[in-house]
Order: sequence, then structure tokens, then C-alpha cells
Amino acid sequence: MTRRDEGTNTVATSGDGASAVLGVDPMSMAGGRYPGHRYGRPCRSQGPPRLARIVRRPASAWTLSALYAGAGLKCLFDLAAPLGADMPVWVRTTVGMTSLLVAGLICLVDARWTGVAVHQLLGGVTAMTTMLVASSATLGGAMIAAVGYQSVGIYAGFFLSRRATAAHLITISAGFAVGLASSGLPETSVAAWLTVSGATTITALALSSLTRQLRRFAQEDPVTGALSRAGLSKAAGPLLAAAERHGQPLAAVVIDLDGFKQINDSAGHAAGDQLLATVAVRWRAQLRQSDELARTGGDEFVILAPGTDDQGARALSKRLMAEAGTACSAGSAMYRPGDTLAALVSRADAEMYRVKKGGAVTVLARF
Repeated sequence: MTRRDEGTNTVATSGDGASAVLGVDPMSMAGGRYPGHRYGRPCRSQGPPRLARIVRRPASAWTLSALYAGAGLKCLFDLAAPLGADMPVWVRTTVGMTSLLVAGLICLVDARWTGVAVHQLLGGVTAMTTMLVASSATLGGAMIAAVGYQSVGIYAGFFLSRRATAAHLITISAGFAVGLASSGLPETSVAAWLTVSGATTITALALSSLTRQLRRFAQEDPVTGALSRAGLSKAAGPLLAAAERHGQPLAAVVIDLDGFKQINDSAGHAAGDQLLATVAVRWRAQLRQSDELARTGGDEFVILAPGTDDQGARALSKRLMAEAGTACSAGSAMYRPGDTLAALVSRADAEMYRVKKGGAVTVLARF
């Protein structure tokens, strides 16, 4: 049985197929806090102070800013202690001041430094490094300036995809070749080009491979193969952005396996893990490619379903519970403008716990 209040977009479903929609915003319960809330408090309506927003910039932005700041400080050091009398001062001054200015802008501008912007900024570091190499008075000075190439390679290997990393490595090798050719140094520079290009390529590709493995371990639940809590947070970003900007519906479904502790106690943890893995496989077969399945607790799963309205969320909840092979309790909620992942999942979480406390029938899994 399903009851619905038009004033809310939240639906709760119990293990025996019954559904109930509460006419009370979950935020009004428990003194404005969500019961069973596992994701922290919802964000305040007012944003944090500007200084706090700057401090909380993602690591990719801070590292990008550090690349430019390092280039600027290196140029200032060269001006204070030049490696050769023939070193053009204007090049170091221009590159140094520009680098420090860009480093400050990256920190101050409230923007997402991703995609094309990151590639352009990394290309800027490569171009300025090439200018420093071309204006070097000695081969040793050119090799020191080439540290900027290695910094770009390390950044790309850690933050970018393997294909993007390879593209930047090609640009670095070409840029270093142009810089050495333009420097007019009498010494042979082929060995220097091979050393810098080879070391940068090996470091970047090795770091890219290790980073991919670490991210997979961090964002994937080892028992079920579903997303972990961290993986869900990352996957939710584009879905929340699309729902906010384009008004696309987005549903969150929270499902909890009833009696899971008794299964672990009676049949052992290996049997519990087997049940979780089996349930995850069955649920994936019922989900679309655009849906995201995550295990966020011992026996709790979250599904994000873009393009699904509240009626579709109820149908999805029932379909998943029918495929689970064990009793479940579920709750779903629809995205509201301004929602964070925490707020969206918390409403579904609260409804699911309300159903559990309402006395849903529990049936132990059969092995």
C-alpha cells in the first residue's frame, strides 16, 4: 500500500512491500537533525567566509597554484643569484611576476579548476619553462629550469587521466627540445633532453598507474564491488550538478538488509559477505548504466538514479527488494534545489529507519 502527501517528495518502503509517505519534513524531527543520519549535518544556507573557502580549495587547485608559485620564486632566485652574466633579466622578471600573479588568482577565484582550464594552466607552466630553458646562459641553468617540466608531469600523473598525462608528456618533450634548440648553447644537449624527457615520462606514468590503483581501492567496496562512501561522493558530483542546473530529477534510494547481524552471528561473517556480494550482483542487473550503487555501511546500500521521479523511485525500491533474496527496508527521496549529497541521502535514510521502527517483517536469508 502506498500513501503520498503532495507536500513532500519522500517515500518509504518496508520489506513486505508496504509504502508510506510521511507528511512531515524529516528535518523537523529530532530537533532539526536527521534520525539515523550517517552523512553529517546538511550545509548551512549561508556560505562560509571567503578565507574559509580559499582554505578549503581542493588539492588539485592548491597544487596547481604551487606549480606557478614555484616557477615565480625560482625566477626571483635567478635574478638574485644569476647562473650566468648573459642571462636575460627581462625573461625572468616577466615569467616570475606572471607566475606569482596566476598562482594568486588560482587561490582567490572561486571556480572549479578542472577540464580545459587545468590543461591550459599546465600548458602555461610548460610554455614558461620552455622560455626559461631558452634564455638559460648555461646547460646547467637549463637543466635546473627543466624542473618545471617534471612538476607538470607529476601533477598530470596524479590528477589527470592516462591519456591526458601522455598528451602533456609529448608537449613537455617537444617544449624542452625547442627550448634547448633556441638557447644557442655550444654544449651538446641531446643527452640532457633524453635525461629530462625520459625521467619525466617514467615518473609521470608510474605515478599515474599507482594513483589509479589507489583510487580504485579507495572508491570501491572490496566485498561487493559497489562504490564505497568516497566513491559515491565523487560519483554524485556530476549528478547533483545536472539536477541543480537543468532541473533533471534525481532520486536516492537507501536499502538496509534486515536481520543482517543475526546472519553474521549464526552463519559467520563469510556467509554475511557472500550475501552482500550476491545482493549487489542481483541489484546491478536491475540498474541502468547511469545509476550508481554504493555500499555505505555494514548492510546499507545507496542508489542514485538520475532521471527518475518519485514514482519511479518507489518502483525501483520494490524491484530491488524483490531481487534481494532477503528481507529489506528501503526509503527514497527526491532531489530538491540546493541539496547536497548528505541532505538528499539523509531524507531517504530517515524514511528507511522510520519504516524499520514501524515493525517491518524480517525474514532471515536462506543459504
